[in-house]
Amino acid sequence: MANKVDSLFESLLVALGEPPNQASQNDFPWYEDSLDEPLKDDDDLVQTLDEASDVRKVLEGLSGDRNFPDLDSDDQEAGEAGVRIRGFDVLAFYKSRRHVKKRPYKNKWGIFYLQQGLQFVASQIAGEHPGYGNPWTLSYQFLRAHEWFHYQADLQTLMFELTTKRHLHSPVRQLFRGQREQFVEEALANRQAWDWAKRSNIGLSDFAFDFMKLQPGAYARFDENRLQLAGEWAANVLDLSKLGSAGRSDLAHWVEACPEGLLRNSLCPEYVVTPRKLSTWWPSALVPPPVHNIIDDDAVTKFLGKSKDQSLAGKWRTTKDRLLTERFANGLNFKPWPPEAPAWAVRVDRAFRAHLRSEGHGIWRAYKIGPHDVMGHG
Repeated sequence: MANKVDSLFESLLVALGEPPNQASQNDFPWYEDSLDEPLKDDDDLVQTLDEASDVRKVLEGLSGDRNFPDLDSDDQEAGEAGVRIRGFDVLAFYKSRRHVKKRPYKNKWGIFYLQQGLQFVASQIAGEHPGYGNPWTLSYQFLRAHEWFHYQADLQTLMFELTTKRHLHSPVRQLFRGQREQFVEEALANRQAWDWAKRSNIGLSDFAFDFMKLQPGAYARFDENRLQLAGEWAANVLDLSKLGSAGRSDLAHWVEACPEGLLRNSLCPEYVVTPRKLSTWWPSALVPPPVHNIIDDDAVTKFLGKSKDQSLAGKWRTTKDRLLTERFANGLNFKPWPPEAPAWAVRVDRAFRAHLRSEGHGIWRAYKIGPHDVMGHG
């Protein structure tokens, strides 16, 4: 049965017609532009939260079982790498009501959680905070906080579209096609997830901060000034501007001013997806080469020898040892560094970073080390 949100989107279609460049597209592009192959979703299991009984029992607190099956090592590594390279959307995604007739999952819209995405985040929380809360419930709430902002932003865009009498949602996604990680809406969505994690009754602020700082581009900007981010989003959507400095400060306070009546939980459908082929979402090609040995370049050796921080050389040795045994530990913040591609960056401590490149066969070369700001990490 159609709800008020369905009706609003139908009224937009009546008022403005099909958005430009959409009628000819068979598949919804916003997810597929970063996937290695088109989504083949016919055999995927898609369940509502109520239908996904095992998930429902956990979310409702009917099960006290904190144990859950681990992802196999290949899937775990692919998930780790996917978060660093593609952000939250390898774990869950939001599909607008506008695209209900398009793939993935035709005739459905709303928030879609990958079953393995819920499992991945639950295992991360359980590993860093053993015995704290129910990791399944926390995983769901963490992912939902991010995706709920996308729903909220979709509605706000709809308000702007009905006011300006022009399509905005589709053009801005065409503008950022292939560069989704640069769309500041991801920073605001992560900001909402961080706000959830900082609540006194949740207590996962440090976990959420490290988890989201691993993510690429705008995803990692969640801790910047909220109003500036909101102004940049308004410029993205209304002016089709990519420039972070071209924010619409006049609209910043309105970005999250969605009518309360449209934010009832029941108005946005939610599904748990068990993909037929997880490798479509988490391709093994994302996983960086193994780390068996790290060689320090002359520039790194020279910097460590001249450093005023006498403990830095020891911290770097510890960091290298950890990369050999647990390269995906959140505390290392080991992630791609696109400005110097194909480089990866690693946190040495709160003040210093190092940059490395793979030389093949598990051998990596550390070619630069220095303070966060000097290394370009802000």
